[in-house]
Amino acid sequence: MGPPGVPRRDEYRLARTKFRDAASEYMNDQEMQTVIDTVWNLEELDDMSTLPELMVLEE
Repeated sequence: MGPPGVPRRDEYRLARTKFRDAASEYMNDQEMQTVIDTVWNLEELDDMSTLPELMVLEE
């Protein structure tokens, strides 16, 4: 949970914005959105190794 009094949708927006700000130098929009969608739906993953694989950056 985030700060008290902050609606869940705002928490999602804030987390997404912070991630995009940090990752935009290394990932394109599609890659960032894939990571965001995967994290937001972790309970649907059959294999958790999918998540770190999404964050391996190619040179």
